[in-house]
Amino acid sequence: MIEITSNLKPIREQRKISQQELADISGISVRMIRYYESLDAMPSIINAYKLSQILDVPISELFPATDS
Repeated sequence: MIEITSNLKPIREQRKISQQELADISGISVRMIRYYESLDAMPSIINAYKLSQILDVPISELFPATDS
């Protein structure tokens, strides 16, 4: 079974960007940023791309798939 994990929060924190700042820059609501970080929701490919560009990492690093 493939499991998706979220590295969004640690990468965001490493870059010293708050959820609010990321929301303001990306145009994605703070609520959705929180959902993405907790995996209560998965971003659309467009939003995943925006986040990866802002944080300067590949999408696969933000939301890696692992074999479980």
